[in-house]
Amino acid sequence: MMNAVWEGDARKLAELMRQDPGFDVNQRLKNGSGSTLLHYACFGGNRSPVIPLLLAHQDIDVNQKNEYGWTPF
Repeated sequence: MMNAVWEGDARKLAELMRQDPGFDVNQRLKNGSGSTLLHYACFGGNRSPVIPLLLAHQDIDVNQKNEYGWTPF
């Protein structure tokens, strides 16, 4: 899923999310910063197309902080 977010590929991310109904949208990535997919999507670049998809997830926590105390927005 991280690759789909990095590439800004909302269609690919949606497909992966459908394939894993138990997907934890707030899970911290194993990238050393404790960021979530939403943090990663908000870092900029061409990743903005996936942000609405992540925000639409019923369990999303837009205020979750990473190891630096940063929220996605």
